[in-house]
Amino acid sequence: ASMGLATCRLPQLWPYRLRLQTSESASASGYIKEPSLSADGRFACSPYYAGLRLFDVSGSLDADDLHRPQPSPLAVLKPLPNTHKRAVLATKFHPHAWMLASGGLDGQVVFCQPQP
Repeated sequence: ASMGLATCRLPQLWPYRLRLQTSESASASGYIKEPSLSADGRFACSPYYAGLRLFDVSGSLDADDLHRPQPSPLAVLKPLPNTHKRAVLATKFHPHAWMLASGGLDGQVVFCQPQP
C-alpha cells in the first residue's frame, strides 16, 4: 500500500514569512500530529509513520533564506524509524537534557537520546 504525503499551503502573513518547510505523512488521518522544537531552538522532531524524524533547524538556514520567495526545504538530520508499532502522534524534547519522548497509537511512550 502506498502512503501519500499531505501538503499544506500557509497564507503569507506580513511581516512574517515561512522560512523552512517539510512534507509530513498522511498516516493516522483524523489525528493532529505534534512536532516539537528543542529548548535551544536548534533541532526539531516530528512524528513520521511509526517513527520520528530529527531535523537540524539551525543548519538549514542561511543568509539567503531572507531573500528567497519560497521556503527552503527542511532536511532530515536523522530518521528514527519504527520507534512504535503504530503511528506516532506526539514528540517532546526534554527542556534541560538531550532527551526526546514520543507517544503513539500503540499506547506506548518511548524515551530516547538520539545521536545527531
